[in-house]
Amino acid sequence: MSAHAGLDAADAVVAVSVLARHGARYPNSSELAAFASDSGVRTQWHAGATALYTSDANLSDVGRAQMETLGRFLGKAYAPLVDGEVKWESSPAERCEESGWLVLRGFAAETKGTIPHTPSDDGKRNVTFKAWARPGTPYFATVLALKRGEHAAHAERALTRRRALESMYLDLNEDHAAVPDAQLLYWSCYLHCLAEAEAYDCAVLPGTTICPATSGRNALRVQLDWAQLSECERDARATWAARFLDVGEHRGFVGGHLKHKMFEKTNKVALYSGHDYSLLSLLAALGVSDYPKPALGFGAYIIVEHLANGATRVLLNPAPFRDAQNRCTETVDTSRVREIAVRDIELIEPPADDAALAALGST
Repeated sequence: MSAHAGLDAADAVVAVSVLARHGARYPNSSELAAFASDSGVRTQWHAGATALYTSDANLSDVGRAQMETLGRFLGKAYAPLVDGEVKWESSPAERCEESGWLVLRGFAAETKGTIPHTPSDDGKRNVTFKAWARPGTPYFATVLALKRGEHAAHAERALTRRRALESMYLDLNEDHAAVPDAQLLYWSCYLHCLAEAEAYDCAVLPGTTICPATSGRNALRVQLDWAQLSECERDARATWAARFLDVGEHRGFVGGHLKHKMFEKTNKVALYSGHDYSLLSLLAALGVSDYPKPALGFGAYIIVEHLANGATRVLLNPAPFRDAQNRCTETVDTSRVREIAVRDIELIEPPADDAALAALGST
């Protein structure tokens, strides 16, 4: 009784916690920071007078289909565990709440169990799912330092990649010669997210051609070649590793709350709806220190299986909907699933000073 192979029959799963990233979405405003207001990379996401990237409720139809598919997959795997209402917590972001509800709807279709209509709220949703986004905290100061070039490994990579990054942006009609090295490299994580949004803004599988259902939303994928997009993902993973996985004493802050919740057994089945950064925060708290490819895709999930023998098994699927055509929504691809070895590390609790707690919205 597991979503994935690898357990002996004697190691029955008695409870499970799932943390899932939301489904495919349109870009958000911060991801377009490197592009002028009249750039095609930006304006392709305009629907008449509406800029699709200005709303937090930016889940696409493809994303909705992905999350319901994920729910059906989980329902088939863990249906025997359902003996009451499924626990559900979510980031306050609308795309996460909508994604979580769709996962639950797919789950219920396979289990006929009872599912909540709204996520439970303990008053600390920002602490749990978005601590990484809160100004006024020591961790946030390290992110600002990263952008200033004060993280040695990231700064060295930024210097090495400078010429290639400038050239890539010129291909996109943006002159960033005056942008500092570290900032230019930091933007790679946003550029990767933009390319990902383009790839999934489609409900069909077009093979290797540009998807005809995107209304022309392929500016990055038309103007950049495969090698540039691949290198962009490598740069993005390096940046995210510096921001989340190489954070030392901040591991407990960015992911400690999620780790505590995921390893609870208060419910047989628990779902947590978050962001890709939520998954990275949890991985940091589990002791993961590198970021192998691929980058986390839409619908990526971490499962903590609680076994009858008292042990736990942690599984990561970084890209459940990234098939050869990159747009699969009908099934969950488990070919990239890997088990995470949890390191026993000391997690320093979030700071207790009033200013930091207020910034986190937990007072």
